[in-house]
Amino acid sequence: MFHVYGFQVLSELTTKMEWYQTGRFPRVTLCDFNIRQLGGNIHRWTVQCALPINLFNEKIYMFLWFWMVYVAIATVWGMISWFSFLYRRERKAYIAKFLKRMGIISSTSTGDGKLVRKFITRYLRPDGAFILNLVGRNTNDIVIGELVAALWEKFKKDRAHLLTDRGLDEEGNHKMDKMLEDAV
Repeated sequence: MFHVYGFQVLSELTTKMEWYQTGRFPRVTLCDFNIRQLGGNIHRWTVQCALPINLFNEKIYMFLWFWMVYVAIATVWGMISWFSFLYRRERKAYIAKFLKRMGIISSTSTGDGKLVRKFITRYLRPDGAFILNLVGRNTNDIVIGELVAALWEKFKKDRAHLLTDRGLDEEGNHKMDKMLEDAV
């Protein structure tokens, strides 16, 4: 049962148990050996032996156990933070922050909100925002700002071509409908 080894070591240390009594890595044991004497007689001896390597092994194993616990906790924490980023509001806030910093949208503008939402949900999607977050953790905000600005410009250009091809205006309304309304 080595998965609870660290907790047992800590409880043994708090109860002031001697190190040689822990049992996992015995430091003192009984050794049997034979000694030949003159006349061919073999005498069996049992003596108490010290195993100093087990003291070293126990310290290394204890360090490794606590290190694995630390790595497991850090991994769980990292997974929780990444999954929380995949949540829509976190992604929108992250991308919008860089759009504001690059001067693409203003913080008071409400008209860009729908377009920003489309940019994040339909163009970047969760995987694009995830990649930008990964790049952001390994570079600086300037690089991410430039990447987001370049992606925004490409999004607007692609969107303009798509709207033109479909005969729609900027709001997504048919141009023919507007022309008919103006004619009436």
